[in-house]
Amino acid sequence: MNEPPWKTKIPEVDPYLTEVGRIASAWAMLEFHIDLLIWELIEVEHMLGACVTSQLTNVGARLRTLAALVRLREGSAGLIKEINSFDGVTAIVQQKRNRAVHDTWMYNRARKSAAQVNVTIAEKQLKFGINDVAMPELTTIHAEVKRHVEKFLKLSLKIRKELLRPSSSQKWRSQLQRMSAGFPAELSSDTAT
Repeated sequence: MNEPPWKTKIPEVDPYLTEVGRIASAWAMLEFHIDLLIWELIEVEHMLGACVTSQLTNVGARLRTLAALVRLREGSAGLIKEINSFDGVTAIVQQKRNRAVHDTWMYNRARKSAAQVNVTIAEKQLKFGINDVAMPELTTIHAEVKRHVEKFLKLSLKIRKELLRPSSSQKWRSQLQRMSAGFPAELSSDTAT
């Protein structure tokens, strides 16, 4: 009896799947470095911060959180603009990553090439079809994701330099203290029973 197609090992596709793994791993590195920076900005132990950031389901949500924290901590307009610009480019890179990682891989025996089944909604239109994929295309996506991680690392250094050094503005703390002073006593964590 023949194996179902999804259980059949197709050696011709293995090099493609290896490159897909590299793409996924590089993207995970981006998410992790964004999480690290968020944990530093909210001043919590990494495991506590991970309880929060693990619920942010995509890089866009992480970058919106990061931008909000930079605003709260009185980051410069230029820094916020850089984060927003990075976020815009991230959406483009993420779309390529998503297609490489999430579309079903197969081998087109007639054309002797690897292919993907593309089923997605893009720009409010269904994309449905089988697309041949050349290895250089995946290698290019992997390189693009790696460059994007490197760009974030440079951006994160700027954020740390501006907001996490001892001489950075701490005015935002007094705003938080004023806000928490305005809470009714029954909402204070000091009176929890």
